[in-house]
Amino acid sequence: MPKAQVISLINMKGGVGKTTCAVNLATYLAKDHGKRVLLVDFDPQTNASLSVMPEKAWEDWQEEHGTMADVLEFQIRCLGIIFTRVRGWLRYHAETMERLRDDKSLKRLHFFDTVIPENIKLAEAPMEAKPIALHDAGATGAEAFKVLTAEFLSRLGK
Repeated sequence: MPKAQVISLINMKGGVGKTTCAVNLATYLAKDHGKRVLLVDFDPQTNASLSVMPEKAWEDWQEEHGTMADVLEFQIRCLGIIFTRVRGWLRYHAETMERLRDDKSLKRLHFFDTVIPENIKLAEAPMEAKPIALHDAGATGAEAFKVLTAEFLSRLGK
């Protein structure tokens, strides 16, 4: 059996799209690429869990089983940088992405080509407890995550 790979999305700032990215990458890896995925929600706010199941079901589960309390020991390596919630019409976003990609001090980091746009459908999906692939697969954000997932798999060598 192949060894599992742990993939983490980390950023100390809130509201940058970590949960949206995790839920939607997990969905496309499973749905479109047949990968076995375990989405682990370490966030005390449990937003990833609430993005894939109704709040009442989560409350029942949490009451009976509790939440994730212990973190397993694992090594971390940076697979790359994903730009999320990008507003294409803002020159500042384009300039910032270009500046970071050109920054010589960051040359050891991989920057994914796919950019996840800020998209109203991406914001609506968690309110329906669905990833974007199930909420509106034709949305701009859904297409971006689909492309990112393929790029992600390529980076993993899969």
